Amino acid sequence: MKRKIKRFVILTDTHGDLRDLPTIKAACNFATDFKPDLLIHMGDNWDLRAYRRGADEADQCCDPTEDFKAAEDTLSRFFGAYNPAKKVYLSGNHDHPRLERFLESPKAMIRQHASALLDDMQATITRFSDYNMPYDKRGGVFEYEGMRFLHGYNHGLNSASALGRAYGTAIMGHVHAFGRFDVPNFDQSVSYTVGCACAIDQGYNRGHVGTLRQKNGFAYGFLDESKGFHDVHFAQKMPNGKFFLPTEWN
Repeated sequence: MKRKIKRFVILTDTHGDLRDLPTIKAACNFATDFKPDLLIHMGDNWDLRAYRRGADEADQCCDPTEDFKAAEDTLSRFFGAYNPAKKVYLSGNHDHPRLERFLESPKAMIRQHASALLDDMQATITRFSDYNMPYDKRGGVFEYEGMRFLHGYNHGLNSASALGRAYGTAIMGHVHAFGRFDVPNFDQSVSYTVGCACAIDQGYNRGHVGTLRQKNGFAYGFLDESKGFHDVHFAQKMPNGKFFLPTEWN
């Protein structure tokens, strides 16, 4: 019996109410037509900027209500785009970790508030996904057909190479930018970083020149571990708002 090549679609870094809805819609429409075996959201579906360390006064005043509404809608759209697919959620650093540190607060009201939000978050993830994994450098790695998928645990211009040296053939989000690195090892591993589906220009990064490389988009591709084969494509949002899909040329 001939083995079927597996297909996947990745969406990542949607960041709650800071999401870029055109990118999410484009990924969902593509998934409906592409009919993937795997739909993967690689984390940071929530933003929770009011809970980040060093949040300024404006961020501290952000009510999480709209953040949670948008996050739920994003998972409903993406994981509902093609129901036969396996649905995987990989927690990011903006998800559980932003709230978990408040569980150690000496103030009971803060602990209870954080606990309630965490319960809501996990219930939403569980409702829409078949598999979900924590934000953890070991336990947060999903392996499928010879490819490792993770949210990402490094950043900067060399993030794709750092990913490859640590995890081999792998794909991550986190850095909001597309990238590729061919690892100089015996296995000829290749590592990839995927662009985001959120607002690129935000108050905290207005002076960060490095963020100029960030782009909206999603990733998709084909896998067959038995043949040592993988083929990854980036769907990038162009300045005119349209998306370039490399396979449209094929």
